[in-house]
Amino acid sequence: MKLNEFIQARSGSQKSEGDLVQYTMQPRGSKPPIIQFNEFWTEISGKNEQSGLALIAKGIFTGFRNPKGHKPEDHPLGRVDAYEALAQLVVIDYIWKRVSRARIRPVR
Repeated sequence: MKLNEFIQARSGSQKSEGDLVQYTMQPRGSKPPIIQFNEFWTEISGKNEQSGLALIAKGIFTGFRNPKGHKPEDHPLGRVDAYEALAQLVVIDYIWKRVSRARIRPVR
């Protein structure tokens, strides 16, 4: 998935999908996340935004890709109508833009 490749390129991490989101978007102890969506990640509102965007990103990999990627084309989970596909693309685009604007901290 292109979003996975984009997050890898921005963050410098080679982890994939859910592990990539956990590693790059969640704070590690007192260290800020690698992909920092806001400057207020130590405050409640900033933490909530950071965590919420990470959950949306993880949900994209889990909910949008996995059911369709692991079933035959004729399986009901593999069928997506045009409006649902458009809605999914809007969510992916939003996360893409937020990752694009995020502050990237070096991986150590």
